[in-house]
Amino acid sequence: MQSDCDLLFSRMEQRFGLINMKESYLADARLRRKRQNETYREFAQSIEDLLRKAYPDCSELVGELSLNTFLSNCHDSADFRVSVKRTRPKNLQDAVTAAIQEVCLRQTEREKQ
Repeated sequence: MQSDCDLLFSRMEQRFGLINMKESYLADARLRRKRQNETYREFAQSIEDLLRKAYPDCSELVGELSLNTFLSNCHDSADFRVSVKRTRPKNLQDAVTAAIQEVCLRQTEREKQ
């Protein structure tokens, strides 16, 4: 009787549980792009939340993946992304700050023209 319950629980976990959701959260994070009216902080938090769901017990891995995902997806312009990467952010907060600063610099330059 116990083995039947264990088997049922195992199958339910596979079907509905975190085992299959992990890949979904990872894919969602990788495919996530910043929305037009979304702030960089909101975008970063969204990525971090998805990766935390995929790796609930690995905060160091979540931090590294969040940073890399943010740097890859923070803007449509490759030039913008490279500018943010050049600041060599150590963590997600540093990357968010660099992205905000880059936006401000670009706006200032546009206004001068």
